[in-house]
Amino acid sequence: MVHLYKKGILFFTGLFLLASMHVYGQTDTAHITQVVSFSGSGNPTNNELSWATTFENKCSSFTVERSCDHVAWEEAGKIKAEGSTTKQIPYYWKDESPYTGFTYYRLKAIAADGHFTYTPSIVVECKVQVSLEISPNPANGIIKINVLGTENESSHVNIKNMMGQILFSTDVVNNHAVELDIEAYPEGVYAVDVESKNGSAIQKLIKR
Repeated sequence: MVHLYKKGILFFTGLFLLASMHVYGQTDTAHITQVVSFSGSGNPTNNELSWATTFENKCSSFTVERSCDHVAWEEAGKIKAEGSTTKQIPYYWKDESPYTGFTYYRLKAIAADGHFTYTPSIVVECKVQVSLEISPNPANGIIKINVLGTENESSHVNIKNMMGQILFSTDVVNNHAVELDIEAYPEGVYAVDVESKNGSAIQKLIKR
């Protein structure tokens, strides 16, 4: 179900329609832009938004606003608009800090004279997960371990041998690689596992 927001009214509908957006603060039919599509997709660490216009009339920029509750909105990013055109123009923007779970987005189209208008909103689910990056692998010296997950959160990493004995254990900040020297480890296969509030992951490490 798509959540639509326009002029302070919340609508619920299964069909997402975008029409020409009228300038706020004016009584005539002047337009800033016509947005013909606005969609988003959730990834493990970010949300990607895309939209397209088929008409722009002195459109200066698009501000991307987001909300976790569809009530309080904040500015998340800004993109320069094409300006004035009747061609179809695609736009893309990536939210590197989406809310956990669902994030609502809307576009604020701003004209060169300061007038603005909003698109209906969309909602995107951030499929937050956790994963591991180990490099190099196989290795015989210093390795880098990077936990890919929610920004500004921590995860716990263990390195175990094939008998399940923990050889290394530490807390790490997600998306910040840590270095470890495994030169003293006997040759063989080890298990690197990570646990966070968003899930767990395990990867094989080969020591040569």
